[in-house]
Amino acid sequence: MKKEQILKPCVNKEHGLFIAHARAMRYSFKTLSLHTYCLNYFYQYIESRGIVGWTRVTRQHLLDYLGYMQKKGLSKASMAVFLRPVRLFFRYLEEQQKIFINPAKDLSFKAEVRLPTVLSEEEVRRMLDAPDTGRARGVRDKAFMELAYSTGMRRAELIQLDLADINTADASVRFVGKGGKERMLPIGKSAMRWLNEYVSKARVELLEGSENKALWVKQGGGRLNYDCVQCFLTLHKRKAGITRKVSCHDFRRAFATHMLQHGAGPVDVQHLLGHADLHHLRSYLCLTIADLKKIHSASVVGK
Repeated sequence: MKKEQILKPCVNKEHGLFIAHARAMRYSFKTLSLHTYCLNYFYQYIESRGIVGWTRVTRQHLLDYLGYMQKKGLSKASMAVFLRPVRLFFRYLEEQQKIFINPAKDLSFKAEVRLPTVLSEEEVRRMLDAPDTGRARGVRDKAFMELAYSTGMRRAELIQLDLADINTADASVRFVGKGGKERMLPIGKSAMRWLNEYVSKARVELLEGSENKALWVKQGGGRLNYDCVQCFLTLHKRKAGITRKVSCHDFRRAFATHMLQHGAGPVDVQHLLGHADLHHLRSYLCLTIADLKKIHSASVVGK
């Protein structure tokens, strides 16, 4: 049985109501936890300044809060993360008519843009070739990474897969993605080949006679968890001669980037990733819409 995830308590009643509203909107546990932490931090700040009640918070207070975080040594990117839940919270209060003036309206600043480092196709190949496929765990690791790169699925989506979610007849995977939306994605030939190898032999060996509906299992039959995945990714990236950290998100980003470079349309990649619109894809790859169109046009011309 999956362990229930419990949020840290909110230090303010209105904050708690906002989190309950966000939960009803099907925000992920990770997002709810981040919002709770950031809003608790903000509330402790304004309370220490003698500000009582959300109606008394002014725009200057928010600007002072940004200055306070800067003095604490937070980067602009981190400040943007802390500011977003505050902006959403005040918008919620405005919509609920609990404040008449929203001090956070249009409040923003330019965070430094750091272009993400994307695994090259050669680096991905070396990662996929790193596991020892003479062992059950090696076959599992290779099949996992193959599926991650073939579909661009998120780490949580991959880990939560059950055996029944894989359709071997039409080489596809069906799962519940971010926001509780059910999605179905095609699986490439190489990924499907290793999935079949894993399910028919390696998974059975790892289960050691136990039963589990999970697709990805550990030695002895338990469902694979986040730590196990990061552990084997770290092991294989070292074998592949890659010095920087590699996570499931790197396979997701490589999937999107390499698709675009090989001529896939930005909208198609957007849908495969499960993003709501192109602006999410733009932020995800740190590119402008014009950049996306240029990549697509260049790849088509180069054919």
